[in-house]
Amino acid sequence: MFRKVLLTIGLLLAAQVAVLAQGTLKGTITDEKTGQPLISATVVVKQGDQIISGARTDFDGLYTIKGLQ
Repeated sequence: MFRKVLLTIGLLLAAQVAVLAQGTLKGTITDEKTGQPLISATVVVKQGDQIISGARTDFDGLYTIKGLQ
């Protein structure tokens, strides 16, 4: 019985750590020559050949990608 309780607590703690380990990527995309923000540019996060997540820039060239590990 004690082992089952200990295992359950361990699994719950591991799940909490996985949730807390998620991060956010933020940035600004600008034109190299003019310095103007690039509106509606697509930003992707890839792992190998697989796309993990992505976002589009807003009118100020800003993007935010949440939920990354």
